[in-house]
Amino acid sequence: MFFVFRWYSYTRKEVKDGYEPIETKISTIIAMLELEGTRMKIERIESEIRRKKWEEQQRIEQELTERQDKETKAFKKLFLKAIRLHQATIIRNYIQTVETDAMKKGNITEEFSQWLAWAEQKVSWYDPLVNGPDPLLNDHHKTHLYKEFLKEWQ
Repeated sequence: MFFVFRWYSYTRKEVKDGYEPIETKISTIIAMLELEGTRMKIERIESEIRRKKWEEQQRIEQELTERQDKETKAFKKLFLKAIRLHQATIIRNYIQTVETDAMKKGNITEEFSQWLAWAEQKVSWYDPLVNGPDPLLNDHHKTHLYKEFLKEWQ
């Protein structure tokens, strides 16, 4: 008769009753079982520690990714507002130049005055510092106007 310990497919420990009956080796068998139980418990604890470290690392990486995404979105908004302000300044300069030219030439008509009021209202709507109201256009238009112009110019 014999008793086989098989912890893994490659580990095998046998206790055989050769010259002595197996009953006399019970203390050895129990000691081996206790040792293996302790080894397995330590292995489980180490595995749990590795798992918790991995999960913590994943959490830290996820938080970093989320912070980077939030920062990127905030910077994109800042960048777009700076572009809008720059473009509003260009448009205001254009409107002022056209108005000055019309005054010099004496071409101030009712139609021109309406265009001037319309142009000033649109640039006030587009300017991120003013954000004036517009009956037809909304924030979506502000965000996508520049992108649409770029596509048209390509």
